[in-house]
Amino acid sequence: APDGYSWTRTSGSTPSSNTGPSGDHTTGSGYYVYTEADPWTFYRLKSPPFSLQQDATLSFFYHMYEGGSANSMGTLSVEVHEDGSGWSTLWSRTGNQGNAWLGASVILPASTTQVCFNGRTRKGTGFGWARSDMALDDVSFSQFAPPSTPPSPPPPPPSP
Repeated sequence: APDGYSWTRTSGSTPSSNTGPSGDHTTGSGYYVYTEADPWTFYRLKSPPFSLQQDATLSFFYHMYEGGSANSMGTLSVEVHEDGSGWSTLWSRTGNQGNAWLGASVILPASTTQVCFNGRTRKGTGFGWARSDMALDDVSFSQFAPPSTPPSPPPPPPSP
């Protein structure tokens, strides 16, 4: 997989113990995507190309839990591709973030043409490689509303 392995869609817990969520972010019984805890593996979840008219917001929930002390949780990052400048990283987290879904938002410049979630697993100590599942859920995308015209100032008070 020269361009990275695919993320897997699932519900419930991930197959590895002591890592990953026990359910999706929204209801606990829906679906989410995750990376399996394989040592030194690179996962990519890339959007199709798109065009923006203005800056936009990418919002998502992520789960990066590693039970134990193997220090095997890798890095989750969000990269964007912009016309003329290629790929750049706008957001990343490394290491155990606790056994909870956490929210994040990234501002996408208007020149963004593609978004990619990257998960890079690590090899920890002992059997720690099996404790580095990363998961994503409730990914949403919205463009900013154009700024409104500020209200007119109130009239001056009447003179006595």
